[in-house]
Amino acid sequence: MRAYSYDMSCTTCSGGWINILKYILVAFVQLTILYLVVLLFSINIPSSKLQGIVLVSQMAASPMLIRVFVIDLKLQKSKFMYRVLQVFGTVFGIWNLDFFRLLDFDICFKTSPLLVQSLDFLVALYPFGLILLTHLAMLLHNYNFTLVRALCKRPYNLITKCCRKSWDLKTSTIDAFVTFMILSYVKIYNVCLDILVPVMIYSKYHKNRYGLYMNASLNYFSPHHLWYAIPSIMIGLLFIICPVIILLLYPYSCFQRCLSILPYRWQILFHVIVDSVQGCYKNGTELGTRDCRWFSAIPFAIRFVFSAICAISVNTASLPYIAQVFVLLVIVTIIADPYKDIFKQMTRDFSISLLFLANLYMIIVGMDYSFISIASNDFHFGIIMALAPLPGGIYMLAYAVKWIIAHKKC
Repeated sequence: MRAYSYDMSCTTCSGGWINILKYILVAFVQLTILYLVVLLFSINIPSSKLQGIVLVSQMAASPMLIRVFVIDLKLQKSKFMYRVLQVFGTVFGIWNLDFFRLLDFDICFKTSPLLVQSLDFLVALYPFGLILLTHLAMLLHNYNFTLVRALCKRPYNLITKCCRKSWDLKTSTIDAFVTFMILSYVKIYNVCLDILVPVMIYSKYHKNRYGLYMNASLNYFSPHHLWYAIPSIMIGLLFIICPVIILLLYPYSCFQRCLSILPYRWQILFHVIVDSVQGCYKNGTELGTRDCRWFSAIPFAIRFVFSAICAISVNTASLPYIAQVFVLLVIVTIIADPYKDIFKQMTRDFSISLLFLANLYMIIVGMDYSFISIASNDFHFGIIMALAPLPGGIYMLAYAVKWIIAHKKC
């Protein structure tokens, strides 16, 4: 099977160790380049206008959605639409750490699909290994380790001369940690969903049972599946659930008192990282203002809900529903954002354009399903499909009216 693809389609496997080298080249080398770019330019997603762009791009390039489109377009043998999907999926997929996954590289492993899927855990955690190496290099440099100082001196001088006049590597490392915490969050969550979400396997001759989307022959929670399911649950609790809980509870004094049990240096590091994740919302701690630091957990919660819905609805007929959930999530976030007028944290213009595309898709696909359903006497489903674009359409109409009135006043 293809190891670096969304659908893991079958292919003739040959090459042996060359496939491992190809996988490292495609998955890890490009991720290393992205890490160096983030480190060099101190890119911090929560504290910049990239927050909205990254959030919407990660949802638009959800592996669950891409997988459905890939299978559907391959069955229809629509080469042009598949090329369009490859372009957009590759651009948006960078924010999910899926570099060129749609280009169908001839990389294959003679092993189980679960082991191939688990390799993405290494891809998601790899940037934190680079951050740890960077931190270790800084410590050795501060202790005047001769070899490290000699290796770092020339690149540092070149960077400060050509790219940046001043470069605080400690701040850049914290920014890189926060940025990849967001990017790896979605990556880890998607892998956990692939391994843990069951699908019903229907059989004409045997009893229906639960299996896995990528391996229908394997029974859900069978001994072989448990070897991957239990680590996935533990990784999900640590990297998916804990960050959201910490961001929600961090503003409260009782949680702050609990942090006092940590060593002092760990407390300082913890506060610095959380403040960096909170972005502009930490400004709500000023006198006379509302504390909005809890709102920094909302983008993580949106990613959590959207990916879960995509994993549960793994069929083409559910796409209009998924698009509708996508529209409602973005609308709610734009309206609820307490600093939208000052910081434009969710990048409303970008979100509105994607709302338009999602609504246009729902109109085309929804009406198609509506006519088919009404013709087959399924009136309830037909009405739902016909009304699906209504909430997004009303919001965009109100936004357009508000924009026209504001420009007339000017």
